[in-house]
Amino acid sequence: MILIFDLDDTLYEEIDFVKGGFQEVSKFLATQLNEDQNLIYKDLYKNLVSNGRGSIFDDYLKNKRKYSKRLIKKCLSKYRYHKTNIKLNNSAYQFLMEYKKKPLYLVTDGNKNVQEHKVRSLNLDNWFKKIYITHRYGIQNSKPSLIALEK
Repeated sequence: MILIFDLDDTLYEEIDFVKGGFQEVSKFLATQLNEDQNLIYKDLYKNLVSNGRGSIFDDYLKNKRKYSKRLIKKCLSKYRYHKTNIKLNNSAYQFLMEYKKKPLYLVTDGNKNVQEHKVRSLNLDNWFKKIYITHRYGIQNSKPSLIALEK
């Protein structure tokens, strides 16, 4: 028997990563735009709730008439590589403890650098026999592609 897991919203709450990223971006933009960090965070989070992901930083900067590719790249970098405080949720931890002697695998989609950052932050190499970040094989091989499962 092998067990295959997803990462985001399975082993930890993805919103915790998102909120931490928004805090870092808000701190950065507060210094760049001379605006209140808490208000920036609230605007980013409100946009997420209203519109989902995709262009949150673009929308914010365009709304403030401060949009530039340089600022967007910096925001994305701050978001993707912030010092995160994500933790395994209790039920995932209990399950991993119970089945730690079984062959456990992780298959996750998303930006390969961000997913790797999450894997390191959660120390998942200690739990899984192999971790497959599907975007390492090309975005076209994201789930539901069977590429990672076949490997």
